[in-house]
Amino acid sequence: MLRRILFVGNGVTLAHICRPLQLAHRLDPHRYEVHFACDVRYRPMLESLVGQFHAIHTQDSCDFLAALAEGRPPYSSATLCTDAEEDLNLLDEVQPDLVVADFRLSMRIATTLRHIPYATITNTHWSPYFRGRYRLPDMPNLWPARIIGARRMAQLAEVLLPPMFARYAWPMTQARRKFGLPSLGMRLQRVYTEADHVLYAEAEEMNPMVSVPTHHHFIGPIVWEPPIHLPYWWNALPDDCPLIYVSMGSSGSIDLLPTIVQGLANLPVCVVLSTAGRTTLQNLPDNVHTADYLPGSRVASLAALVIGNGGSMMLHQCLKVGVPMLAIPSNMDQQMTIAPFVARNAVRELRLASVSPASIRDSVMTMLSSTRYYESSKDIAQVLASYDPTERFASFLNTLFGANSAPVAATNTAVNTIK
Repeated sequence: MLRRILFVGNGVTLAHICRPLQLAHRLDPHRYEVHFACDVRYRPMLESLVGQFHAIHTQDSCDFLAALAEGRPPYSSATLCTDAEEDLNLLDEVQPDLVVADFRLSMRIATTLRHIPYATITNTHWSPYFRGRYRLPDMPNLWPARIIGARRMAQLAEVLLPPMFARYAWPMTQARRKFGLPSLGMRLQRVYTEADHVLYAEAEEMNPMVSVPTHHHFIGPIVWEPPIHLPYWWNALPDDCPLIYVSMGSSGSIDLLPTIVQGLANLPVCVVLSTAGRTTLQNLPDNVHTADYLPGSRVASLAALVIGNGGSMMLHQCLKVGVPMLAIPSNMDQQMTIAPFVARNAVRELRLASVSPASIRDSVMTMLSSTRYYESSKDIAQVLASYDPTERFASFLNTLFGANSAPVAATNTAVNTIK
């Protein structure tokens, strides 16, 4: 029989859909029966996936990002309980041999109750075995920032974060109690990585880790994007000036785009900007061209510089092709994701409170005129090239199930293209 794998993407940001989707796309349909569950609004992204689709509800992205910006727990215990009930129904319907989820925290409750192996996709800085320094971006909506200022609050991260993390972990304790499960404690890192198997979507060399257990696996950066055609204006772009690729993705501060455009308006560069369908920009300068979506990896490979929020998907898109990034993080996950690359001079960080047309212009010109960012990003690209996450994931499955655990040929009823 085929091994049945249920992938679950959390639609609060696009990365939590794309990472499990990339792993699901590359699985051998002759060995694995793929099921993919996510919010129905992402179903068009799954059209080419061989498998079965299951609709689940996920928290609204705007509510999730607003909670992060204000320092509130992104999930309430009520939300986790509702999601866990839905997860239990999903597991009863699919009966998977393994669940692979990305930031669907409630799924650990459901898989524990149903005794189904569970793997979570996450970043190394959320690991209990991470030994780097935690950093905060400028977050002006947090109450400490309103008293002492965003910059000072960021400087006090090591003091402010433990109680903040405990507050974030508390709803999971409440939810688990309602299902008769013991608490995971008040360490957020434990809550985010509680699973039978932890899959780190990053390179092991990039973050300081200690005593990592054998059920934690580094599969490497996962980059996926839907097949998108280049816009009609692409072939008319000038080829005698540097190309700057700008996108704040699905979770960056979209309100910054007009300021970024203004900063780039009079520079001798060509700007291509993706809005991710989140806004419409008016009265653009002649050197700025926009589209709702762009084929990120292809555009990044042609760019001299990328400007983004520092999220893992876009960051690895550019670094895998050896292109540096000017990052403007607006939440802690983005701040922590860029940290090892800022330290290696492949990324230049611009604090949110410092963003202005002048700071954008100065940062871009500094990066374009310096070789260190390009040399560093090329070095990191060589490290990332040694990771093929789909191959490493397949190897993980072979270890879990046995290399010869499935027949060579799949039955016709087990494989259906999602439409």
